[in-house]
Amino acid sequence: MELYDEKYDLTGPVDLVEHRRTAIKLRQNPTIVVCIPVGPTKVNAIFETPDGNKWQGDGFIAPAVVPLKWALNHMQIVTPLNTSMSYLVKWGERSAKARQFMTMEALNMNPDYVLYWDADTIVPPKSVYTLYNFMQQHPEAGLVSAVYCTREEPTEPLIYKRHGEGAYWGFQIGETAEPEEIFSAGAGFMLVRAAAIRKVMEMIPDTPVWMDELVVRLPGEDSELDRGARNLWGHDIRFCRLIAEAGYKVFVDGRVLCGHWDIRTNKMFELPQDSPPYKAKDNINTPEYWDAVYTQEVNNNIWRNYPELFDSVLKEIPQSGSNIFEIGCGVGVLGSRVTAQTQNKYSGVDISQTAVSAALTRFLTCRQCAVKNLTPDSEIQNASIVIATEVLEHLDEYERDMLFIRIDGSPSTKKFIFSVPNNCMSPEKVPEHRIVYTEESIRQLLMQHLPNWNVRIEFPDLTHMLVVAERGDFLDR
Repeated sequence: MELYDEKYDLTGPVDLVEHRRTAIKLRQNPTIVVCIPVGPTKVNAIFETPDGNKWQGDGFIAPAVVPLKWALNHMQIVTPLNTSMSYLVKWGERSAKARQFMTMEALNMNPDYVLYWDADTIVPPKSVYTLYNFMQQHPEAGLVSAVYCTREEPTEPLIYKRHGEGAYWGFQIGETAEPEEIFSAGAGFMLVRAAAIRKVMEMIPDTPVWMDELVVRLPGEDSELDRGARNLWGHDIRFCRLIAEAGYKVFVDGRVLCGHWDIRTNKMFELPQDSPPYKAKDNINTPEYWDAVYTQEVNNNIWRNYPELFDSVLKEIPQSGSNIFEIGCGVGVLGSRVTAQTQNKYSGVDISQTAVSAALTRFLTCRQCAVKNLTPDSEIQNASIVIATEVLEHLDEYERDMLFIRIDGSPSTKKFIFSVPNNCMSPEKVPEHRIVYTEESIRQLLMQHLPNWNVRIEFPDLTHMLVVAERGDFLDR
């Protein structure tokens, strides 16, 4: 295997160093060093009039032009209390090299944090304050990124939960959002712990921490299918990966939503208002909400039980030899029947720790976990049968679709059994519910996400629809 990358010195000149003046005398070294790469910009893209006429042809490349909107935006920044900040600027270089040079210069100043801020990223006034506050409270965090999007239509967040799964839409936003651990993010606005960068430098001495990485598999090194395959790590994804390999965690903070400014069109690209994070913002299906629900049920000895539905589910489960995984196990009503009436191995998850604690008293194997946090190597990976009764209607489209991807991608899973209300209990009538399902919409959904599975739909009672999907070569629709 050969490694290809752009070779350059670890250090290089920084074009501008400025220290932010404070009202009181603080320590000599800055708390935060802000690194701003300013790439070259075509002059003709700047001097376009509103009617499309150009004042200048291709002429020359301006090495350091930033939007006026960015400069005005910077004036509104609220700095963390009792801290000092310094600024480094590198212009006319590609982002990776510019960030590398500024990183080395920043570390010479011995700061606590390095803030990477692109000259086309427009941020909220309390953005630095918010990210800094989170890092101060979470020493395990090596990096926290704000949310910003690609500069194109349709736009998508430069946030990645797992490698190879594309943009991540499942993070929380708003003032009460909880920062979430991720795989990587774009470097448009991210705060990084200086100690984490130094740890990375110890891991890869004499190698830039910021650079693109291209791996080429040579013939004979891997399987026939992998020959000649290329795996490109962009410098921002590679940087996040190195921070994680150094033993720190990487987070996204949905409280800080940024804009991505296009200097050529004077247009701002932001997280779409109809995207999953906005739709989920008012979603009451939180661990706290369900803890309160199950606390009431436990105290009053009232359980969510669906006798006819559960009877139908049990008919689909063999007497032995299967690994059963239940999503949304609640207090373990169905799980108890599975373990009592069959000889299969059982495990479950639920969003509510209160429900899980009650299920554990039934001697069930279960843990607290939200659907969106089920990873590719979760219990689904080893389950031959996955069950999810009265769960999908509580999920938004993104969470639901990712669940189907997990199940379809598990080679061991042969059967998926789930139920939803049958064209009833809309979100207007039941605030816990996010989507109304009909038989037709279920069939279309499964045709899209489980195209090679056989599907049967039953109606065990007046309000519920039971769906049994079995992995196969044809569909019985």
